[in-house]
Amino acid sequence: MAQASLLAAALFGAVCMAQAAEIQVLTGGAFKPVLPAEIQNHTVYAGGVSAAARDGGPAKALLDWLASPTAAAVLKDKGMEAP
Repeated sequence: MAQASLLAAALFGAVCMAQAAEIQVLTGGAFKPVLPAEIQNHTVYAGGVSAAARDGGPAKALLDWLASPTAAAVLKDKGMEAP
């Protein structure tokens, strides 16, 4: 979806709306979009491990890593922000 929006914007001078992380990936990190706070929307992701999971250890490890400073740096580099 973001690719089509960016292509339309480039070809027709249209306004493109997509998630900042998608735009960064498509532009190789060359473009880091910023919207004014009053019109900015944020997508919040949540994760959990089912109590019925046969082996929840790897899922818990992934969630722990996603909450780590290392992951925060990677996600920030890819255009995502921590809440």
